[in-house]
Amino acid sequence: MKKRSLAEAFQASLADDEASAPSAIQRDSDEEDYMSDAMLAMLERRDAPRHQTYSERRERQWREEAERQRAEMQEAEIRRSNKAGRPLAGEWAARREGLATDRLAEAADRADRAQPLGAGTEAALRMMKAMGYVPGQALGTPSTSDALDAPLAPDQRWLSADGRRKKLGVGHADLSRRIAQAAEAPRSEDPASQIEAFRQQQAKAAHERHNEHLLRAARKTCRECDEAHGWEYSPLWLDPTCLPSSHPLYSESVRTSENERGTADAEALWLYALRDEGAPRAAPPPNERRVDAERFGALSVASRLALTVAYLREAYYYCLYCGHQYSSELELQQLCPGPSEDEHG
Repeated sequence: MKKRSLAEAFQASLADDEASAPSAIQRDSDEEDYMSDAMLAMLERRDAPRHQTYSERRERQWREEAERQRAEMQEAEIRRSNKAGRPLAGEWAARREGLATDRLAEAADRADRAQPLGAGTEAALRMMKAMGYVPGQALGTPSTSDALDAPLAPDQRWLSADGRRKKLGVGHADLSRRIAQAAEAPRSEDPASQIEAFRQQQAKAAHERHNEHLLRAARKTCRECDEAHGWEYSPLWLDPTCLPSSHPLYSESVRTSENERGTADAEALWLYALRDEGAPRAAPPPNERRVDAERFGALSVASRLALTVAYLREAYYYCLYCGHQYSSELELQQLCPGPSEDEHG
């Protein structure tokens, strides 16, 4: 193949460009013109409002009707509240005058003066006279007791002086007045004293819980030591918190856990202590046992704790706060800081 020169190659390229130019112009003319009449007509059709369906029209009507009713209800409520707070001119005076008027007395007076009466008034007056009515007296058998000279005044507690409270039931006026007076009355205690009282109450409850925890540990140790020495019962073993709440000796507990040996065992001890029969070895007589149990159960938590701690120190040389049993009383006095919890730091 013969090689072309550079000039020939350039001429061939120009010829190819001239041949492809008409096709490119044709492609450009085939593309849509956005300013043409056809394109503008299509855009107008797209932007035209779409016709609503029947469901859409019904939903729009319901929404408009609901808005209209809501506005009417609000306007009616405003008119009603304004009317209720504004008494009509002369309304209260006319009401009081009507309540104070005796229609029967007026009718009888007019009949005595031969003034014409209406058909209804005349019939009512004849009926009352047939029943024995005498103006100024009550119907029925005359009473021997002292009667009131004046008729009872109508109950107008539900009527306020300015006529703004007309929807109170019978008896509600006094109750509302008492509530308002109580709300306006000065508080007996300021917030600072109330906070201090609350803190004292919480501290007292915490101290009670701590004492019950110590008493439970002391009672458990006391029973173990007594049983090791052959005792079958002691009033110091009793737990009043396990009694039924209706029992006179019941003591409310701030702890949530039950007795150290269970509720059934604690109730059995109380049943044995309060009955007047039987006498196990090393136990007091039944009547003395019952009296001791009742007296011990009626004591406070702090008193029962003090008795149990003192008994453990005297009988077994055991200090609850040290958690140790000494060999003798002398060793207890020398090594133990003292009988109270505060002395143990």
